[in-house]
Amino acid sequence: MQKHGNKYGTHRVIEPVGVLPQPANKLNNNMDEIWDNEILIDVQTLTPLRSPTSTTTPSSRLVLAQAKRRSWKR
Repeated sequence: MQKHGNKYGTHRVIEPVGVLPQPANKLNNNMDEIWDNEILIDVQTLTPLRSPTSTTTPSSRLVLAQAKRRSWKR
C-alpha cells in the first residue's frame, strides 16, 4: 500500500521541516518508496530543448525582436 503524499511535495523534505521542496536543504530522494501522488519513470537519455531562436540568422533575430517590441507597445 502506498503512502499518501502531500500535493506540494513536502513529504519529501527532510530539513528544514515544513518548507516546500525547492528551498529545502535536504530532500528524501529514495525511489524505493513511491508515494501515491508520484510516478517513477525510467529515463535513458535527456536531450536539451533548443530555443526557437538558436537556429535563426542575425537578421531574422532582429525581425523577431522588432515584432516582440511592437506587441509590447499594444
